[in-house]
Amino acid sequence: MASAENHTETRYWCADLVHVSVKENSRWKSAGVGVLEDISRSGACIQMDLPIKRGTAIRFRHPQWKSEGVVRHCEYREIGYYVGMKFADGIEWTPQAFRPKHLVNPDEMVAARLQKKSRAASAR
Repeated sequence: MASAENHTETRYWCADLVHVSVKENSRWKSAGVGVLEDISRSGACIQMDLPIKRGTAIRFRHPQWKSEGVVRHCEYREIGYYVGMKFADGIEWTPQAFRPKHLVNPDEMVAARLQKKSRAASAR
């Protein structure tokens, strides 16, 4: 996750290309292509080449899904700007609605690892 914000819902890790637009002077303007890094029920994080100002209206499109909302944070990290967005009211993501490439639920990874350790300890 690219933000220090507190999240109360699972943020699924993913890696998929999306087309990003921002609203300037009441018009949508292309901001380029970004990498969808994580997604949750109420928001997403997109890696971009250029920063997008906090509070900016933002939209991303994928051939299978689209969303819009507002930029909550933008920070530079090693290879690009990580733009965190909150989806607009009435927009919620679910894995059934849109399944980005390489979608991973980190909670399931941790649970599987703990279960594996538990079985290994029981076998001793």
